[in-house]
Amino acid sequence: MWRPKLHTQLHRLRTGWSAARSEPPLSKSEREAIAAVVKRAEKVDEVEARRVGRLVARLEGMRRSAQGPAPKTCLLCGETSRLLAPLRTCSICRNSACPKCVIETSPHRSSIYSREQYVCNLCAETREIWKKSGAWFFKSLPKYILPDKKITGRYNDTELAKSLQVTLN
Repeated sequence: MWRPKLHTQLHRLRTGWSAARSEPPLSKSEREAIAAVVKRAEKVDEVEARRVGRLVARLEGMRRSAQGPAPKTCLLCGETSRLLAPLRTCSICRNSACPKCVIETSPHRSSIYSREQYVCNLCAETREIWKKSGAWFFKSLPKYILPDKKITGRYNDTELAKSLQVTLN
């Protein structure tokens, strides 16, 4: 049986990017450049966490303002069923919603599912959050920072966005 020489195997192990080498340490300007890149990446991560936080806060606000499921009223606005505007059933959560509070989805190509399908605004917004945050890929929401409310009731993180814009330019 043929075996490679042990000497050549050891020689191969001591080469490449992982091998210990005696190179000079990084200069001050190189360390500063690396620190600036890391700081910029942290700011980008923070801006992304705040963006996802705004999306989550919007969904939570919709959930808080929802009227709740009732037999003959809309889940979101509480409107009762009428003859000219019957309630639709969400294909995801199976709750009733009025025509203003649903989104019509395109039917599948199969003739079995040829009738119209509807998604309530809560389920549609949840889907949007999963798409916009990349949670569909990672199977969970990324870290997020809920926005602070100002006295006027609006959310504010423009200072962070402005500071990021200045550092990126």
